Amino acid sequence: MMNINEIITHIKEKIIFEDLELSEWGHELSDIKDDTLLLSEEGLALDSVDVLDIFVGIQKEYSIDLGEITNELMEKHCQSPLTLAELVIDKCGAR
Repeated sequence: MMNINEIITHIKEKIIFEDLELSEWGHELSDIKDDTLLLSEEGLALDSVDVLDIFVGIQKEYSIDLGEITNELMEKHCQSPLTLAELVIDKCGAR
């Protein structure tokens, strides 16, 4: 079982930065901190399509099922890389 720091790093590097091709938008990997706001204008200002891609990536990567991706799920868990990692730990622990 990976620890939360490994999961956060993987989510930041692979699922957010690489998979969303953020370098194309002028972002550096170093711009993304554990607590970087993903949806807000002060952060990465990702849109709902990006968020869906993140959740799909997380489900594939960690073999978890998040069920229906609702706005509530997005707002609660897609606040930052940390909240996404907590979701993964929670779901992996529940298996």
